Order: sequence, then C-alpha cells, then structure tokens
Amino acid sequence: SNAIGTIRDYTAYQNNATLGNGDVTLMPVWNATGKVGGAYGFNGLSDKITIINSSQLDKLGAVGTSYTIELWFYSRTPPTGAQSITEKWPSSGGPYPWAIRGPNNISNVFRVSFGTFDSTNNPEVSYSVNLNQWYHLVAVRNTTTDTLYFYINGTLVNSTTDTTGGIINNTAQVVIGDRHADFRGRNF
Repeated sequence: SNAIGTIRDYTAYQNNATLGNGDVTLMPVWNATGKVGGAYGFNGLSDKITIINSSQLDKLGAVGTSYTIELWFYSRTPPTGAQSITEKWPSSGGPYPWAIRGPNNISNVFRVSFGTFDSTNNPEVSYSVNLNQWYHLVAVRNTTTDTLYFYINGTLVNSTTDTTGGIINNTAQVVIGDRHADFRGRNF
C-alpha cells in the first residue's frame, strides 16, 4: 500500500512498519516489478520506512541471542556517503544490533556491521556488488559460535569473529532506507 499508515507484519510478532514515518513527503513508492511480488523504491534523499521498537526487537543483540537480518536490495547508483539500507541504531550512539550500509565514497561496496560504537568492538563484513542487479542479503549473528556470517544470493561470502562483547541491544526503532532520527542525509 502507498497510503500513510502501516505495512502489516503478518507474523505473530506484529512488528508493523510505517511508510515515511507518517510523513507523505518521506514515503517510498511501491513498485509492483520488484524481485518478489513488488518492492518499495527509495529516492536516496528522504524516503524511509520505520518499525517502532517492541519487546521482540529489544531482544536483538542481547547476550546469547542469535539472529538473522534478511533483505533484497537493488542499487542504481554507487553510495555517496554511508547510505543506510537498514539499521537499529540509537540516536545517542551506543550499542547497536546491526547497520547495513554503503560506506563513504566507495563504489559498489556494502557493509554489514554489529557493535558497541566504541571503535574496538565493531566487527563488520563487506562485499562488492554490481549496480542495477537484485541481491539477496542475509546477515547472521551466531552467539553459539561467536561468528558473524554474511551471505549474498545464498552463498557465504564472508564471516568474522563476533567481538562485540555480548550486549549490543537497544530500544531504538528499526529504520529502512535511512539512518536514525538524528542523522539525516544518508538515505539509500
């Protein structure tokens, strides 16, 4: 739907999302020709989707909590400055369960990071992609093996040791297509 309101989460968790954070000028546009049944197109300037924090989302990043972030993406232009595909990042800094971004001025490289925002415990994996092509990205934090895994199109392309120290959860909302509320201008 392209109406202001919610995008329904049909799972038992009901983590519904809001187009444009309720602002029509920030809404991505629905495109029926997406990879699987359609997709939202983001303008790279201001569009976003937000998911209000919930008790289920609070658990992501807690000690001993393994989790997976999965998405499809398609980029028409190289990133120009840490453009965020999705993140659960607190506006005040601090621990974060994930951030998936294109790094500053590096063409065609996307980064998945997990961390504590302390310049030490911020493990990340990265991978170069081609423009104008669909990619299925899966990022896994496995606390049993203390490993972060990064899959593209079903193939493991990178992994690294999870050095986050255990606690990286927060109460921030999930943002798709933008950075957190206090860091504008980094839209995907």
